[in-house]
Amino acid sequence: MPVYLEISPSGRCNHRCSFCAPDILGYPDRFLDTDIMCRRIGELRELREEDPDGLGVKSIQFAGEGEPTLHKELGRIFKATRDAGIDIGMLTNGTALPEQTARRIIPLVNGYIQFSVNAGTAKSYARIHDCSEQHWNMAWRNIERAANLKQTLGARDCELGVNMTVLVQEASKNGKVIPANWQEIEQLVQRAHASGADYVSIKPYSQHPLSQATAGRYGTMSYRQLMDEINATGEDLIRRYSSDLFEVVFRFTRFEEYESERPYSTCLVTPSLWSYIQSDGLWLSCSAYWTDPRFALGNLNTQTVREIWFGETRRQHLDFVLNHLDIGQCRKTCHPDKDNKFMTGLRGLSDEQFEKEMVQLETVSPPKRANFI
Repeated sequence: MPVYLEISPSGRCNHRCSFCAPDILGYPDRFLDTDIMCRRIGELRELREEDPDGLGVKSIQFAGEGEPTLHKELGRIFKATRDAGIDIGMLTNGTALPEQTARRIIPLVNGYIQFSVNAGTAKSYARIHDCSEQHWNMAWRNIERAANLKQTLGARDCELGVNMTVLVQEASKNGKVIPANWQEIEQLVQRAHASGADYVSIKPYSQHPLSQATAGRYGTMSYRQLMDEINATGEDLIRRYSSDLFEVVFRFTRFEEYESERPYSTCLVTPSLWSYIQSDGLWLSCSAYWTDPRFALGNLNTQTVREIWFGETRRQHLDFVLNHLDIGQCRKTCHPDKDNKFMTGLRGLSDEQFEKEMVQLETVSPPKRANFI
């Protein structure tokens, strides 16, 4: 079983972000069936307990092709997840998070809730998210309320973050100019700090191989010419704003990796360590291939977890990924990229070197959010 799953509770979204890859799915008006999903999450726990020396699902990030907080029974799904001993993280734009839902889910989240804001001003936010400027105020109001609820409810394990995907060139959509946002990084950091969030995350864009619309806007975008300035900005913001109570997470290596070639030729993560469940119940080995039937393992609406994971389709798919998949067509700086680098390094070790590495790793204290690989 994979260690980490990404699950999409909702196909619907109330924003149309300029860099959003799920546009290829059309934002369908569909939601995961709550009863079925809760049963399947229970099955994940059963399979993990049957093989205590194996891996098993240890974390779920609720995100996907739509806005997860539009699912009206998200609290039930989160409760089933925690009851199964699985860590919870969520990505959201934050504008559709009512107080009742926030009050229920925040004490259940023992990973993070990360709010996708992507701008330092209301005007840029509205252009990038393709929404009303009023949503800028809604997002921050809900972030501030979440921070207050976290304190009131004593939910120390729930980290609240604010995210920016850095865009360094203008684009256009429906005749409107979409601004670059990288010069608004400090404004976002200041607002996140004032809101009571625990951290702000600054990361590069990642081009989805199947999204022609986003490729038309950002497919040629490069950080190379601005790399020194971006790195200097990150170092300065960390120095001035990071503290014991607030962290600036600037993903320096991800910007550099976006401009470089992969140092490996085989994906060792999909689907063994990482998988994706779509809002219609479809279990995909990788979200970079949403519309590619070769990556569909089964459907949780009609099949149990055991039937899918130990079925012939998944076995054949694993052989395909290991022996036939051309990762040159994959998404750059994809989610499992760092894991693939680590696994590739292990694969190149001799038996003796491997044993030494395992012994050494056992002496290392697990980092924060260790289960969210």
